[in-house]
Amino acid sequence: MCAPTGWMGCRCRIAWPRAGRWPTGWRSRLCIVADTAYNKSSRTARRKERAMRASLWMAAVGAGLLAAGAAAQAPVKLCGVEWQPFTYVKNGKVDSGISHDVLQEAFRRMNVPVTMEAAPWERCLRGIKTGDYDAVIDNEVAAQTPRFKNVYSSYPVALCVKSGSPVKSFDWKLVQGQAVGMVRGYTYTPKILNYPNWKLEPSNDEDQLYAMLIGGHRQFVLCDVWGASLRQNVEILQPVIDRTDLSPNFSARQAALAARLDATIGDLIRDGSVERIYAKYTKRKFRDMVPVTGK
Repeated sequence: MCAPTGWMGCRCRIAWPRAGRWPTGWRSRLCIVADTAYNKSSRTARRKERAMRASLWMAAVGAGLLAAGAAAQAPVKLCGVEWQPFTYVKNGKVDSGISHDVLQEAFRRMNVPVTMEAAPWERCLRGIKTGDYDAVIDNEVAAQTPRFKNVYSSYPVALCVKSGSPVKSFDWKLVQGQAVGMVRGYTYTPKILNYPNWKLEPSNDEDQLYAMLIGGHRQFVLCDVWGASLRQNVEILQPVIDRTDLSPNFSARQAALAARLDATIGDLIRDGSVERIYAKYTKRKFRDMVPVTGK
């Protein structure tokens, strides 16, 4: 007869109680008749089981700590202004647009949290120097070190005229000796700034620029193709004069993150994601606006 159910520590061979009952000290007597070889192997198995359980517990704790660390990772802070169709601002945040969607998808693939705040442009630029922001959205690639190789946006500049103008296409001969409107503080390429045979007349902002054009005070203005597309009574002359490639502009301390983002944006371009995002916001094709050569 074996030890009563639940009594651990040995396996019985056969141990019959005397006079049909278990006498005082039955446990010690059972241990005498127990299978000692089994007891030894059973103890070894339990030690291994305890060690395995401890190992699994430690692994679970480690995984939990890693997950908590990832969840607690501070988001990358980007800063931008409203520039449709690339960035739309709502309640102080850049919440949609081509650049917004491209960057959101890139950071999602990188498993890096990101926030995009809206602020005046000068404050954005100052913020990456002071550490308030990690990067600005859509700044001139040529001014950056290192430069982004994978460009998804550009700032094409064309000559614009008032709707109904007899001028239907751009030619340098059109602007010989002419006053041409521009916006003070905007980025223009050397090709535009150094052309000697026109006189550039600055306006304070785009509203003033187009008011001068529509009011007949300017025959020609230099226009951002994206912005001019949203204006009434304005015609964009083709071909465009020049374009500026744009990308996020990171602070020097985030150079490694910028390199990862550049590579991930390259993946989005190659798999067609950028073209699909363009289609959400504009009829213009990505590669029409940002040629492979970057110009």
